[in-house]
Amino acid sequence: MRAREMLEEVTDVRGNPNPVTVVKSPATLEKTKAHYGCPELQGMELLRINGGAVQPYWSPRNAKDELMSFLGGFTAGYYTALTMAAFEDLGYYKAVWGMEEPMAWGNNSGCDLLKSPCSAETPAKYPGMFCDKGTDGETLRCTSNRQSIGVCKKSIAEGSGAPNETCPVFWADPGPEVFCSVEGDKTIPGFLRGRGSWCLDAEALRLKGSAGKAELGPIDLRAVCAEVQCGEGGTVKVKYLGAAEYVPCPEGSAIELTASEHFEEGAKIKCPKYEEVCTIAANGSSLVIPRVLEGVTPPVLEPPRAEASSAAAGGDSPGGAAAAAGAAAAPDVPAPPTPTAAATVNGSAVQKKLEVAAQQLGSDASTAVGCSHLALLVVAAAAAAVAMLLP
Repeated sequence: MRAREMLEEVTDVRGNPNPVTVVKSPATLEKTKAHYGCPELQGMELLRINGGAVQPYWSPRNAKDELMSFLGGFTAGYYTALTMAAFEDLGYYKAVWGMEEPMAWGNNSGCDLLKSPCSAETPAKYPGMFCDKGTDGETLRCTSNRQSIGVCKKSIAEGSGAPNETCPVFWADPGPEVFCSVEGDKTIPGFLRGRGSWCLDAEALRLKGSAGKAELGPIDLRAVCAEVQCGEGGTVKVKYLGAAEYVPCPEGSAIELTASEHFEEGAKIKCPKYEEVCTIAANGSSLVIPRVLEGVTPPVLEPPRAEASSAAAGGDSPGGAAAAAGAAAAPDVPAPPTPTAAATVNGSAVQKKLEVAAQQLGSDASTAVGCSHLALLVVAAAAAAVAMLLP
């Protein structure tokens, strides 16, 4: 990136005494401005902890749920236009635009999110992203990516802003029982977990029976794991614990839960946006259907194609043999599927998003002949990340 003059040091960012490193290359800059809805941005911030060495990750404060965020490896990260543009700007890859995965974090947030430090007003200004430890300390809500349920106790400010900046978020404690897609015997009362389940916002959610109440104690439950079914027309259906069938759940509406052995009467589940639960599977594999997202996501700005120099390619142009990473060399878009559970896909997230990186690495990766396929992909992923910063 430095060799291609893609990076720039920016000073006085959110009161930070140290410079911040941003990716300023054309496609990345355009996609960054489009995602955040801020034409004043100078680039996409990279992670730099407390003024230390720049890291090959997007700043988690600004792009918490992105695949190339520092946190992207802990959950199923979104392969957004931000990362696709950065790969295309390197000159070795051509992105398949239309296959980018929409990320709710920071989408159309405006300039203030990136230019001003987090404050007491931040949770109210960016609902669904940040939280208030004072008022949300004993509340269970969905994490911002809807993959799990969490509590307000972690800050994702990494020291790249104002001194002592804190940006609390709902954070999933370690343990499979808080992840909606992970099946198991140990679970939170009232949750329907499985490969097609997502965390959905709820209100007036009162569990029936003393066992569930005793287990949760004084915790205020504002979320529930429920199965999601995605239709090819951008529709969403939801099935909660105890329900006999999936119920249509249009965005902006709510489902009133039928009184059962699990819930008391009056509980409601708020219907999610299609792009929040139907564009990736719970294991991270892409479920993007471009025509369904038309008119839903911000306008796609077509970046200029960057050609690889012969010196960077070892004297030979990469041509058609050089595959792009992840969606930058995505397979042909499949025909719209019959409505199915959101996580019913072929292959793992690692295979879908990193196997092409292994192909691109070519001879370097092929030396690991005796390694398992998973190990090969891990090596490829690490090398691809390091390549973002090395000349």
